Amino acid sequence: MNESILIVEDRMDNAEMIGHVLGYHQIVVTIVPTAEQALDVLQHLQPAAIIIDLHLPRMDGWSLLKRIRELEVAQSTVVVAITAYDDHGVDEEALKAGFDAYFAKPLQPIEFANALMEMVRAAQE
Repeated sequence: MNESILIVEDRMDNAEMIGHVLGYHQIVVTIVPTAEQALDVLQHLQPAAIIIDLHLPRMDGWSLLKRIRELEVAQSTVVVAITAYDDHGVDEEALKAGFDAYFAKPLQPIEFANALMEMVRAAQE
């Protein structure tokens, strides 16, 4: 599988860890630290999935999801939320908001990558 995944994460160490694990799946990873940069990248990239940290500077992950879902090219893209803010009910809120899945940090990298790839495969069928 030679897919592209966009990671929107302001903590570069987290983003690089996710990117490294996805590399084992032959995934091309693009990392941006802000929602605004993600929207710019989506003008010319149609990733199979987008991983969004809910707590981003300026525009948060919730607002970014809303903007992504308004883009015609990204309406069927798998979009997952990640966050260290694992308060009760955030997972349900994320799914209701339109995220395809929610993962609490710290991520278990291999399990996360496998779950993400499973969602991408299912979305492509």
